[in-house]
Amino acid sequence: FLLSTINQKSAAPEYMSYKFDVVLAQSARWLYFVVALLSLMNACIHLHIQLNVYTCTDTSSSSYQCLGRNLAWRDGDNFDVDTNKFFWRQIFSLKPEVFLDVWTPVLLSGLALLQHFKPCQWHVISGSWRNALCFIVAWQLFGVLGYGSNFGVVVGLIGLCGACSVYLAVTILAMCGGL
Repeated sequence: FLLSTINQKSAAPEYMSYKFDVVLAQSARWLYFVVALLSLMNACIHLHIQLNVYTCTDTSSSSYQCLGRNLAWRDGDNFDVDTNKFFWRQIFSLKPEVFLDVWTPVLLSGLALLQHFKPCQWHVISGSWRNALCFIVAWQLFGVLGYGSNFGVVVGLIGLCGACSVYLAVTILAMCGGL
């Protein structure tokens, strides 16, 4: 993450000894990190919204009691009724249409954030500037925009317009032999 000093023998002051492409690459990494943090916040907002949509509410006419926010207990000894179909399993389910809709932002944003830590890096994502650019585009389109209400739109646009443009510039520099 931190800029490292490039060994150059010149009379220029130290603050001018950084090459443009190195500064751009470090800026790209930091921007990616910030977007990953914002996207993880967006994923938490999305999860909070989903948990609120399927909240269990006790009413005097209901035949169940709420055991927390999304878990219900049917009154009596009636074990043959699927009480939590509309509460718990609308969030915690392995059905692809539920799992992917609820957990995609959390998983993709967490995966993006982990790319900044050496032991957790996945070469398919962070192996090259081009791979990272492709991941950022897919992650922002399919895991940020459209999730978390307006915050997701703002973060998605920051990721697509900001991070992708910087990563595109660094990718072009790398392809031209600049990095």
